[in-house]
Amino acid sequence: MRHIAMDGLVDQRSRVADWFGRVEARPTYAKSVTDWLPQPILDLFHSNGETVRAEVDKAAASR
Repeated sequence: MRHIAMDGLVDQRSRVADWFGRVEARPTYAKSVTDWLPQPILDLFHSNGETVRAEVDKAAASR
């Protein structure tokens, strides 16, 4: 979620945040996600996520 600038959605929910923290801490997470994707792609994902973040926050708040 951090790669697409949506970590706030996870951080607002303590149990989900705890679970996702454990997922990110696994050695296979870095190998499969962070290390696998080239940095320019990660930067693009993050930038695009920031672009739509307000819309996503609004949609999440309405649920």
